[in-house]
Amino acid sequence: MHNVKRVATQGKYPVPGCITPDAWVTGYTMQFRQDTMDWWNYAEDGKTRVSPKAPFVLSQLHLVLYYLLYELHHHDLP
Repeated sequence: MHNVKRVATQGKYPVPGCITPDAWVTGYTMQFRQDTMDWWNYAEDGKTRVSPKAPFVLSQLHLVLYYLLYELHHHDLP
């Protein structure tokens, strides 16, 4: 189990030979799982929380076994 209070992500920088330009996530949601097969959306005040930037700071400490980040929006440089 892990105590989670903050989650950060990192953008992608140009890599020679890679067709994807600089890119980074501009919004995502988080799900977590404790000791069951059920995944729960991270919510605050009964609403699924969407993070518009990194780091994703949780309002309180959560004890989790696994967590997932789902991209909602991203930015690519032309």
